[in-house]
Amino acid sequence: MIFKTANQINGDSTVYTLSPSIKLFTLRDVGFGKSNAGDFVMRHPLGLNGPRLKIVIRTDLKTFKMDITDHAGLRKVNIFDGKHASAVEQFKYLMSNLILRKVLVRK
Repeated sequence: MIFKTANQINGDSTVYTLSPSIKLFTLRDVGFGKSNAGDFVMRHPLGLNGPRLKIVIRTDLKTFKMDITDHAGLRKVNIFDGKHASAVEQFKYLMSNLILRKVLVRK
């Protein structure tokens, strides 16, 4: 994954960017922690033993990367292929929460 200003999940048509009004305390409130490199990281399972959403935001709050991987975090997973309906529902809920809290913006 490469840090970019706009990102899209594999199989999804929606492009997300970081909100210009993003705040550090909001990142902590919605479940982001600090990585060893100092970046903000959120790993959230999309169901029991299902795929995981991973979002990493740089400390400058200008670029980020996001991806959905298997439960071990080793392979990318396309949840929009029709086999993961509950994961898609959970993903959309998480994204709407991040948009509501002004972490992300739909482009």
